[in-house]
Amino acid sequence: MVELVVAAVMVLVSCSSHVIEGGDGEYKQVFLHINNSLTNDSPALVVHCQSSQGRDFGNVSLADRSEFNTVFLADSPGQPTYSCHFWWDPKQQEFNVYDKDIDGHCLSAAEAGPAQEVSTISCYWHVQMDGFYIGTKDTSNEKFHDW
Repeated sequence: MVELVVAAVMVLVSCSSHVIEGGDGEYKQVFLHINNSLTNDSPALVVHCQSSQGRDFGNVSLADRSEFNTVFLADSPGQPTYSCHFWWDPKQQEFNVYDKDIDGHCLSAAEAGPAQEVSTISCYWHVQMDGFYIGTKDTSNEKFHDW
């Protein structure tokens, strides 16, 4: 019976894009995108991301213009945190790609357009030759980190 309830909750969480009422408050969906915006024919970008709750994605190799993305529930701005380690021959960098400070730089559904629900935000990271930018899907807006 417990397995059935857990399975039902997992299905609801994975299919819902609405604010979910929980015992401790509201939850929102966070869409996290990391885009390899390095130059053509450069070495692959290797990304290793993990959450403060123990979710580990392992090493992911991103070819030019490809993207790593995930979606998760945040129970408050910046919780859970997600950090990533980046390697681009021979450079490397590690920092939080989602936390309470970054939450305000992500696009809310109202800014992203009518296709998304109000209860979602999207964080778009663009990895470029000179550093790491957070912005919209197709453009790089604000530089956050150097290599």
